[in-house]
Amino acid sequence: MKGVIVKCIEELIMSAAGKQIWIQILEKSGFTKHQIFLPGSDVADEHVIKIMGSTCEVTGKSQQEVFDLFGEYWINVYTPKLYGHYFNQIKSARELILKLNEIHKATTSNMEGARPPRFEFEHVSEKQIVVKYISHRGLIDIYISIVKGMAKKFNEKIGIEKISNEQVRLIFQK
Repeated sequence: MKGVIVKCIEELIMSAAGKQIWIQILEKSGFTKHQIFLPGSDVADEHVIKIMGSTCEVTGKSQQEVFDLFGEYWINVYTPKLYGHYFNQIKSARELILKLNEIHKATTSNMEGARPPRFEFEHVSEKQIVVKYISHRGLIDIYISIVKGMAKKFNEKIGIEKISNEQVRLIFQK
């Protein structure tokens, strides 16, 4: 994964719990307290997963709680600072969901080794789509948390049903 994911986790933890908690998470994950992650750097998937797990252990939060906090922060705080020009044009969660492939392509085109997830969409009805999550990482639960963050960003209600580790049904409610 790219370091931008870890930088987001770091910023989230530092703002919510402080530097000492972030240091504890780093050390529990096998890093020194002085470890620096650069947004464009490559971070092994297992290291990011370890940081997420250590975040659960240190904060006492469940994996789902940590994923949800990350998803909300990623969409509502972190990525708008980096990629605001993409977000400023989008008016709904559905629109953002359907543009993720395009956004990923644009934001990672100059990042060597970037392999963001891709998505395929089955439009079941005007209010319902089935999203196929395509990634070797198998992190559909983080994707679901990001969708929850999108719902908050746009003040919308989205029913989310995990069909499998590769598919999720999204029902857009007004």
